Amino acid sequence: MVERDFLVVVFRDKVLCEKAAEQAMPGRVLVLRPGLIVGPYDPSDRFTYWLVRINSGGEVLAPSPLHEQIQFIDVRDLVEFILLMVDKRQTDIYNTTGPDYTLTTQQFLEECNKIFVSKAKFTWVSEKFITENEINLPVWVPKEWAGINQVNCNKAIDAGLNFRPLADTIRDTFSWHATRPSDYKLKTGLKPEQEQELLKLWKEMK
Repeated sequence: MVERDFLVVVFRDKVLCEKAAEQAMPGRVLVLRPGLIVGPYDPSDRFTYWLVRINSGGEVLAPSPLHEQIQFIDVRDLVEFILLMVDKRQTDIYNTTGPDYTLTTQQFLEECNKIFVSKAKFTWVSEKFITENEINLPVWVPKEWAGINQVNCNKAIDAGLNFRPLADTIRDTFSWHATRPSDYKLKTGLKPEQEQELLKLWKEMK
């Protein structure tokens, strides 16, 4: 779950930076708006949390609605697009998130489940349950913020933005994570004991 006040500050600061750059270099600025950046070496663990959790198997607390759209971009795809635009000396504004199709929360988590040997079982909990219990679920945002995962990136795609298969991003990110120290603790997401307590509470409410 992303804190509302944090998003407001981030979006405000991004806009201010764009305006400052344009004022300093009128007509010579390339502005990219990538949204959530994922992939190997991502220190935030927002994407990585789901890979690690699903690889562990068992019952996974997952956010509803299942068919809510989510967006993110592999850092390597973003870098390739940046280099392409720099090489072309392009100056414009591009939304640079992905993928180039509608990806839902359910599709993302089930893709993770297909890749890992330990098959997880998803228990889908409501937005009300998540917000009332202040549950930290990375990548997920409440319905009022759904628009940040519905960004049109056709302009960037037409300009040459490409996306590697989701499965590649999942595998490569997990392979990188496996190189971290064995006692490494993820920076975000639910701890096992927290998840079990919340799953029990959810079932008691049903």
